[in-house]
Amino acid sequence: MTIYEDTNSKPLLDLLDRIHTGDMVLPDFQRDFVWEPSATQALIVSIPNNYPAGSILRVRDRQRAFSSREFEGAPPPTIEHTFLVLDGQQRLTSLYQAFYGVGDHRY
Repeated sequence: MTIYEDTNSKPLLDLLDRIHTGDMVLPDFQRDFVWEPSATQALIVSIPNNYPAGSILRVRDRQRAFSSREFEGAPPPTIEHTFLVLDGQQRLTSLYQAFYGVGDHRY
């Protein structure tokens, strides 16, 4: 078994649910969330229009090689995580906050 996932699309709601439960977390060395509300708004608009929104790189973390933390605005994990997100944190955090109604801004 490999630590890398396939390149198939994953449903957005599945990804956001994994963030909410703590199954998908960030390595502690990742920078903090810094997106402006206008960037989040543009990303939200791109979803129903099927515009490309970039890719997400996540890795299985069975060996717990790095310290981890939850996404900004997400509750502390309720389960032991499966994935670390190495790329895509800003997009996922902004979508999580928008769809779950957390954070400083409402969309």
